[in-house]
Amino acid sequence: MTQAIARPAHIRRPSGTSVVAWTALVVVLIYIVAAIFAPLLAPYGEAEIVSREPFLPWSREFLLGTDQLGRDILSRLIYGARNTLASHSRPRCLLSRSASPLAPRQRWPAAGWTR
Repeated sequence: MTQAIARPAHIRRPSGTSVVAWTALVVVLIYIVAAIFAPLLAPYGEAEIVSREPFLPWSREFLLGTDQLGRDILSRLIYGARNTLASHSRPRCLLSRSASPLAPRQRWPAAGWTR
């Protein structure tokens, strides 16, 4: 029989949460930090052409290689996090602001409230 590994007493997770949820939260937070600090983390500029040769393989200089124009792929991925967060957060904010006046009206009948 295998024995379960005991968790140290000082490390506890809140009840009702799963390891998968905490892992997902950590991944999302890393993504947000990368998006905020993109100019500091990226080795090159977002659209900066760093090589005359396209499609260079990964190396010490270009950790993920280069694309068809000679741009560093790692830098483009890091800056892409900014674009993704910006393009997904704006419509959600607008939608939540426009839908929020409707939310109480939808809940009133379920709660037994009437005007």
